[in-house]
Amino acid sequence: NFTAAAETLARQGVGVKLGLLQVRPTTADAPPDAAFHALRKRYSVGDLPEIKIFDRGQPLDYAAAADVDSIVDVARWNAGRSTVPTPTSRVVPLLGTEQLRRLLQPSSGLVLLVFRARWCTRCLVLEPQLHTASVRLAATAASVSVSAAASAAAAASAQAPPVTIATVDIDDERNQGLVREIAPLGFPSTIAYWRGSPLAGTAELTSESLRSDEIVAGLLSLQRQLLARDWQRRVRAA
Repeated sequence: NFTAAAETLARQGVGVKLGLLQVRPTTADAPPDAAFHALRKRYSVGDLPEIKIFDRGQPLDYAAAADVDSIVDVARWNAGRSTVPTPTSRVVPLLGTEQLRRLLQPSSGLVLLVFRARWCTRCLVLEPQLHTASVRLAATAASVSVSAAASAAAAASAQAPPVTIATVDIDDERNQGLVREIAPLGFPSTIAYWRGSPLAGTAELTSESLRSDEIVAGLLSLQRQLLARDWQRRVRAA
């Protein structure tokens, strides 16, 4: 895993070096490895194997799994890697619970809320696709088709409200209350809202393997289904 993580970081151009210290086993014929024991005492190394992070010469504990993705994520985070939104991005970065409440109004239409972490490689891969998708969604005037017998007023009411993509940075202290309230599972983690209410079963909308056009298509398809459902409810109520 360590070797695979090092190769991944090298391909991504992340300036983090991964080193491996092999310890000579202690046997009846070989004395304890004095150099290792000195390092173990100096840097508080516990049971082997153990991973330590050195930032400007200062040791830090590694508090994550030892699979390839986790090693890469932590390395990128400590290297300060992040993505910068394009100037045209329409993604809404949320800061705190109050901003989310203002965004989730009954008139807000479809809102996709994405929880991201600065150290998460999968979030970093997905983020530029979200920015591109947000621009495409802002330029799309989607509407649900209504039956030919529907009145002009009814057709106008079926006009789609905007589709919004919003992100929550879990590492920002201002978002800690929001993270505790919603308790996302894993990263990136998504929740879709329709007219202010959460929807179930929408996590697949933002897999890190998706391209921006696939995200747009998935959101617009979901929006059309929801508009059609609301229209049918209004017809039955009338």
